[in-house]
Amino acid sequence: LTSEAHNLEKSVADWRLQAHNLSTEAQKLRSEAHELGESVEERRREADQLGRSVEEKRLEAHNLTSEAHNLEKSVADWRLQAHNLSSETQNLKSEAQALERSVGERRKEADEELAREGEREERRRVAEGRVAVL
Repeated sequence: LTSEAHNLEKSVADWRLQAHNLSTEAQKLRSEAHELGESVEERRREADQLGRSVEEKRLEAHNLTSEAHNLEKSVADWRLQAHNLSSETQNLKSEAQALERSVGERRKEADEELAREGEREERRRVAEGRVAVL
């Protein structure tokens, strides 16, 4: 019986040691689980921040794309306006040249009319001189 009691006491001591070791191991595992939980939470926060950063960058890219599109449209509008102004300038130059030709023709006609008028005046004076001589 003493031997059996001794063996039982040894078994109890072994079970207590094993229970203590398991308790210590469980505490270590709880600590690691807690640390992993904190790490997971930190990673989740980082992922959320990165998600917000990505969304901000996406929005910024969208805004820049819209701005670039608006600038391209403005450039196209300015080019069209420049083309229209160039065409209008060319039309005005053509009109100015036509007016200059018309003015030149009118001057020529006026000069010719003045010359004819001068000739008529000269003939009239000559005729008056002849009449006076008679």
